[in-house]
Amino acid sequence: MLMKRQPNQLIGLALVLLLVTATLGFAGGRTETAAAAGDVIAIEYWDENNQHGIFDANHPQSVAFAEQFGIVWESPMVSWNGGTDYLQQLRLRIAAGDLPDIFMPWGGIEQELIDNGAVADLTDLIQEEMPAFYSNVAPEIWDFIRSLSPDGQSIYVLPSVQFTPLGGMIRGDWLDRLGLDVPTTVDEYVEVLRAFRDQDASGDGNPNNEIPTSGREGGRWMDHLFAPFGIAMVEGFPEWDIYDGELQYSAVQPAMRSAIEWIRGLYAEGLLDPETFINTNQVWMGKITGDLVGSWYHGTHWSPARFTTLYNAGVTDVRLDYLPMLSHPDYEGFMTTTDYRRPGYVFGAHMTEEAIRRTMRAIEFVNDPATIEERNIGYEGVNFLIENGQEVRLSTADFLALGTGYRPALGAQLLSDAETTIRTNEFQMSLLSGPDDPSYRAVDNANRLIAAYSQDTVRSIAGQFLPPSIYEGYPDIRTHRLFQEYVARIIVGDWEIDRFDEFVERWYRSGGREVTERAQAAYAALQ
Repeated sequence: MLMKRQPNQLIGLALVLLLVTATLGFAGGRTETAAAAGDVIAIEYWDENNQHGIFDANHPQSVAFAEQFGIVWESPMVSWNGGTDYLQQLRLRIAAGDLPDIFMPWGGIEQELIDNGAVADLTDLIQEEMPAFYSNVAPEIWDFIRSLSPDGQSIYVLPSVQFTPLGGMIRGDWLDRLGLDVPTTVDEYVEVLRAFRDQDASGDGNPNNEIPTSGREGGRWMDHLFAPFGIAMVEGFPEWDIYDGELQYSAVQPAMRSAIEWIRGLYAEGLLDPETFINTNQVWMGKITGDLVGSWYHGTHWSPARFTTLYNAGVTDVRLDYLPMLSHPDYEGFMTTTDYRRPGYVFGAHMTEEAIRRTMRAIEFVNDPATIEERNIGYEGVNFLIENGQEVRLSTADFLALGTGYRPALGAQLLSDAETTIRTNEFQMSLLSGPDDPSYRAVDNANRLIAAYSQDTVRSIAGQFLPPSIYEGYPDIRTHRLFQEYVARIIVGDWEIDRFDEFVERWYRSGGREVTERAQAAYAALQ
């Protein structure tokens, strides 16, 4: 019997968990018993991959999880668009008092949800139901997660501590065509960008359609252009780090002015996409996969989708090379990372304890290093097909191209590192036909990028554990609105670089001073 979730009626009210006596036992392997009564609970599940399709009871992963854990995933198609559309749709559900069961909070709303009693307290369940995940997350991360709770001791959020190798990439096949090497300094990079601009780097016969490098609206996803100046930044958002011996916001540092001035020069030369500050995620990605962009910043581990799309479009010599952190003679640059990536998932307070326990067991399975080989095999119809009695592996791009309407498995993955990421990729490669298989080449290319990233100048920043509460009363500072306005207007030439000083003054005057004091106090308390 499929048990449907009940509408959430508990937003802003005290958390009520309906206790049940039935417990789920594991029978070992992939045949764990679902529930004593044979019931299956539908769990509505939202994250960034809702953009790719739906979950329902017939999704291959749901079918497997019904047997293993007594749950099926349900989720609608939800546009991502850099998180903007996702957050808008999620806020509509919050306003209606009808939260999904398990979902990824976005835009810092986890504190709001916790404070309003909208999400479940997981403290008493997590070590029992998710022992591997709990032990593999660093104690300092759990300390931070507890600091989000009203009593400072409870766990309401499952953290995402995924290995996320965000780095620069450059079209190696374009470099080969022009007889160039991968640049390692800012000056070499400018020369390569000029060559991309002036010559037929893509080899399509048109020397005028190449975009040397590009970014997205709000100055997003161009961290490779800020990193040489020592700017702490993640996905285009300035972060908090140590400057002049104390914790400060990277956007108001003198080095940021230097970075913006340099990028302004790239724009003036036609080396930065003139549509950078109006590119939506879809438009930006379309340019990359349309064989138009020579260099960009994104997830190296996500590169197979870009590689495969280019290959299938006829760019059979495509090769993505890693673009290292570009050295600058006057600055100590670095690529920014965080040990704690973001809040991973929260559970709606309307869920029964039984539903939470079953879902936790499924998430434990997805994140336990001991089950990596089993997870890598995946599910027929999503990760592989059987044709003429033979298993045919599917990349994510291959699966999406089937047009089933389903989103890819696996959901709720929160824990990974470089080793497990590369191991997973190598396993996928071992199941493919060999180097002539485009999917094999795409994954092999990704492993080269990931390995190069792991050797690059990458460091965690000091402000990664700051609580969202430092921004209370100052939502525009939290969303970097003022920075995004000034960085766009200065880079495109609407405003002179001297307006940067005005930005710094306005930022401090509009709440930045108090937010800085809060951030420094919170940082000191965490030491």
